[in-house]
Amino acid sequence: MLIVIGVLLLLLSLVSFLTFGILLIIRAATNKGLSFKINLISLAGSVVVGLISIVMLFTSVPNEADKAFSDTTENSNDIAQKQEEEAKAKAEEEKAAKKKEEEEKKKIEEEKAAKKKEAEAKKKAEKEAKEKKAAEKKKKEKEQKEKEQKEKEQKEKEKEKKKEKEKKAKKETKKNKKTIEEKIVEENNSIKKATFKDGFISLKLDGDGSFTVNTMFTNQSLGAFEAMEQAFKDKKVTTASAVVNVTMTDTKGNEEKKEVLNFMYDRDTFEELNFENFRNMALGEPWRIYNESDSYYIHPGIFNDLKEDISSNLSHGTIKAK
Repeated sequence: MLIVIGVLLLLLSLVSFLTFGILLIIRAATNKGLSFKINLISLAGSVVVGLISIVMLFTSVPNEADKAFSDTTENSNDIAQKQEEEAKAKAEEEKAAKKKEEEEKKKIEEEKAAKKKEAEAKKKAEKEAKEKKAAEKKKKEKEQKEKEQKEKEQKEKEKEKKKEKEKKAKKETKKNKKTIEEKIVEENNSIKKATFKDGFISLKLDGDGSFTVNTMFTNQSLGAFEAMEQAFKDKKVTTASAVVNVTMTDTKGNEEKKEVLNFMYDRDTFEELNFENFRNMALGEPWRIYNESDSYYIHPGIFNDLKEDISSNLSHGTIKAK
């Protein structure tokens, strides 16, 4: 803007200078027109205006150049910034495109993995179903086999049971043919001999195998008592006696088999007892068998060697008479 004004002022000063110069020449030649003084002042004013316009031109040109440079710099900065923004936007677009591509790739991989997993799960399910079916089939076959085996075993068991029953029946028949004495000796290890006559049965026992007198007294008494219970099951038996023989040594060292224990029960006396309960009581207190009997005898040598809790509880000492 200053350049335009300066140029206009310079043109104006030139026109004024030329005009007033011509007028001054005319005044000098003809002595007509404006006065010489006015023409000089006007001419000097034109010169001053011209100088001012020149100064303005020289002043404004660098400013305009600076402005142009500034504008150029600003434009360059704007361009650089714009390029930077465009590059940044492009980078963002590329980043977004890359991210999208990666997401799509990831999605494809996930879908692929899901399909693979689904296929594996399906394959696994089919395998498990097949194994389950095979297991069920195997189980069914096993159960069928076990059932058949069980039925076979049951049949064999029934057959064996029938055979055993027949054998038992045969044995029972044979047993029934045996005498009461034979049955008692056969079924009671403690009884060595049994004799039966006219309702009276005598049971013989041997006490030589016992460790002590007390053991012999307890075991032989219980064994005889249990054998009597069996004997009284036969209705022909009315009285039962038990005799225990033991080898005795006299003062001279001579040995002799002697009767050391003897007790007797009538049927009525025996049947008054609750056999099971009484037997359990007699296990720890064998003297009860003698106290409840109709009669008993205990050899004095044996009686003296018995424990006090046995000998002191025997109601009639060494002999109980009927």
